[in-house]
Amino acid sequence: ASMSAEDVDVLLNKKSGLYGLCGDNDMREITRRADEGDRTARLAFDVYIHRLRKYIGAYTAVLGRVDALAFTAGVGENSAPVRAAAVDGLTGLGLAV
Repeated sequence: ASMSAEDVDVLLNKKSGLYGLCGDNDMREITRRADEGDRTARLAFDVYIHRLRKYIGAYTAVLGRVDALAFTAGVGENSAPVRAAAVDGLTGLGLAV
């Protein structure tokens, strides 16, 4: 079965990522579900955190050091679990919440 360009666009931009992993793209819901034992939500949360840590580490390597790490936008500002998980294990970089 072939897909139209529009179908591919929707698949890549609306139905993949967090949504593709657990059927939701709202980090509040994903965190709640993960905390309640939902395995697909836990996977989505863990993948999100893994990628976030990867970028923090990459930018730290490029910059040479980190003076401060600012979390912005809805998830960054409002999700203490995401902020804590993002820096967990990165204390060697001098990061702490």
